[in-house]
Amino acid sequence: MSATAPSRPTAIRFNLPTPPASSSCRQKVNNLCNIAKEAWEKRELLQLELGANALTKATHEPAGANMTASFDTITAAATTLEALLSHDPRQVSEWLTPKRQTILALEIASSILQFQQTHWLSSPWSSQTIRFAVLHGKKKPTVGAFIEQDLDTRRGAAPLPMASSDLEPQMAILELSILLLEIWHRRTIETWALETGTEVKTLGTDNRRIAAIRWLQETDEELPLDYLDAIEKCFAICSGRLRCWDDEKFQQHYCENIIIPLLRGCSPWIR
Repeated sequence: MSATAPSRPTAIRFNLPTPPASSSCRQKVNNLCNIAKEAWEKRELLQLELGANALTKATHEPAGANMTASFDTITAAATTLEALLSHDPRQVSEWLTPKRQTILALEIASSILQFQQTHWLSSPWSSQTIRFAVLHGKKKPTVGAFIEQDLDTRRGAAPLPMASSDLEPQMAILELSILLLEIWHRRTIETWALETGTEVKTLGTDNRRIAAIRWLQETDEELPLDYLDAIEKCFAICSGRLRCWDDEKFQQHYCENIIIPLLRGCSPWIR
């Protein structure tokens, strides 16, 4: 009687395709404005990486023609939130979902406090200044919100001075409250005013505040409680005593009463 040796498991080998050869290196950035200007003139995409020690620029030279793409087909145009909200309501609802509404509101509110002493907040942010990137031929934003600001053209190593207190916190926070309403209702305050026959003057701070409060009062039941709480706290600040950005107690008040409620509203998405 002969014994049969146990068979060994069959070895399966996978031949993975080799990607097209390409060279990639990183170049240290010493002058951000210069490389941005060069990329724009050459119509190239600029890829930056902020490392532990330096800001670097990625340069790629793909070997295959299939890996290249036309600059004109992949670049995006900057579109304002106001313009996006003017689209068909069904299209707006497709990209401005409840998840995106709450996260966008939190991002804007927290960014205001972060940029309050820089030139990025030299004027109140609104649906006319909040912008999105939209690919050519598309109607949905491709990335998160951003703002544009003209940079000082002066040369030299001297840093730009900090922004002065020309922009009062009350003005910035009033426009924030309007932004929160616009984001949730997916329409601008001007559109709502036109629909309801309410007077809203773009340059009239008092009129805008009164109109925004009326909008809130008429639609408060449509808002999540935390979201509603943040907007009401914005109006409370606007109607209260004068505030200063560098007041630590005011910063704490802003975080506890505006940012934290908005953060709680994002809890279903960021757990």
